[in-house]
Amino acid sequence: MNGELYRKTEVRKNQKWPMVELSKVVTLLRGQGLSKKDIGEKGGNKCVHYGQLYTTYGQVIKNAKSYTDLDGKVLSVSGDVLVPGTTTADAMGIATASALLEDNVIIGGDINVLRIDKEKIDPVYLAYLLSKPFKKELAVYARGTNIIHLLGKDIIKIKIPLPPLEVQKEIVEQIEVKQNAIDHAKEIIKNLERETIFWPRA
Repeated sequence: MNGELYRKTEVRKNQKWPMVELSKVVTLLRGQGLSKKDIGEKGGNKCVHYGQLYTTYGQVIKNAKSYTDLDGKVLSVSGDVLVPGTTTADAMGIATASALLEDNVIIGGDINVLRIDKEKIDPVYLAYLLSKPFKKELAVYARGTNIIHLLGKDIIKIKIPLPPLEVQKEIVEQIEVKQNAIDHAKEIIKNLERETIFWPRA
C-alpha cells in the first residue's frame, strides 16, 4: 500500500479536467480504397480494413495483421486513432476506436482517421475514451438504417476531458492492468471449460 499514491489518486478523482472539442487535438483524415478481396495474409504492404475494427482488433493495434499488394493512398502515422465509418450492425456497434501504433500501414476506405497532436493527447487514452465512457456520445452521430455511417466531421465535435499527458498515461496504465487481469481470468475459464469433469458416482 502506497499512501502517497492513494492521496494522489484521490485528488485526481475529484479534479475537473477541461472539456476540449476533439477538433482542437486531432486532424481529421479519411481512409481510401481497399476492399476485402484486396487483402490477405501475405503482400507487400500492411493494411487495415474497416471491418477489422470490430472483428479483429481491440482498442490498441500494435501489429496490423493483414497485407495487400496495392499501394496505399493514406498511410498511418503511429498514434493514429481509427474509427469505423460504416457498419451493417447498429449505432453502438460502430461506436468504437482503435489506436494504431505503427507507421506506414495502409488505411482502407470507410475509416475515420484521427491524427493526434502528440503533445496534447495520448492515442490509447483517446481510443479507450471513445470506446468506453464516451461510446454513447459517439453513437449519437451514427446515421442510417440498414447501413449505418459515422462521419468524421461529427466525431470531432465531441468534447472530452483532457488531463495533462502524464495523467492520461497513468489512466491508460491502470486500464491495461485491469484488462490484462480480465483477459487472464477469461483464459483460465476457457481452460477449465475444456477439461472433462468426472463426477463421482454415488
